[in-house]
Amino acid sequence: MGSCCLCVCVIKLILGILNTVILLGGLVVAGIGGALIGLSKGSFALILQGIIYSIIRTLNLVESNALDNVTSTDFTQYLRPTGIALVIVGGVIAGIALLGYCGTSFTILLKIYMLIIGVLVVCEIVLVAVFFSGTFNSKFIEAANYTLVHEYVSLTDGGIFSMAWNIIMIQVKCCGLTGYKDFYYIEHSWPQNRTLKIGTTVSTHLLETPLACCKTTGDYPAIKFIDEYCAISPNETNSNWNTGCWDKVGDELHPYRSGIIFGCSLAIIIQVVIVLMAFLIVRDSSGTAKVAPN
Repeated sequence: MGSCCLCVCVIKLILGILNTVILLGGLVVAGIGGALIGLSKGSFALILQGIIYSIIRTLNLVESNALDNVTSTDFTQYLRPTGIALVIVGGVIAGIALLGYCGTSFTILLKIYMLIIGVLVVCEIVLVAVFFSGTFNSKFIEAANYTLVHEYVSLTDGGIFSMAWNIIMIQVKCCGLTGYKDFYYIEHSWPQNRTLKIGTTVSTHLLETPLACCKTTGDYPAIKFIDEYCAISPNETNSNWNTGCWDKVGDELHPYRSGIIFGCSLAIIIQVVIVLMAFLIVRDSSGTAKVAPN
């Protein structure tokens, strides 16, 4: 009887420590969300300068407003919803962890905690299985294509989706979702006539592909075009024009697939262990109540 009581005490201690760690993690997530909500337009523009500015300055773009577009964009309209979502998620995680911590002393709270974690485990197993089965691939492609068709403008556009696509295409070395022809279906035609400085001559050229599709040299983001005519006369040597970003990003992420699956599995196993520990504590409490003297 004494050894059983000792085991339950150890389980309570472990459960208390785990929930303390989870509680702190939830507060950190909520704190990051709060920071995003409070982040000013100017502050976020400064963060992006190191990426976008370096790219634009090292390429042959001579439009006077090429650098102004980034600072004129109100990024808070995208940051605020993300920040609010993180605050909510972090608050829920912290709340559940607090419930589990208090549940080591109050059985009714531990039962509620055990039920919540059990439901979460089932939902997580279903989501992980569906995600890695590729069931949602068509939905992801549809969403990505929507941002390309309806939001993309050019390399120098200050829109959040234009910048996201530009960074992906330059960093991953790809062009569009499936190739350069994707840009010919966009809702508001991206500017094909661009003023470029080629050599010492400044002139307007008709571009076949966006500039972000060009192959580059140098350390990112301080890059340069391999060929100054890459967007005017693209080919397999100077452009990534036929390499779609969907397949290329998938190839880039594939080496991490096993690690991601392992991480998700580990998180689910930890939660299952937490449910088992909570069950043992509840069962011990029920047993103690039954043998208690009148």
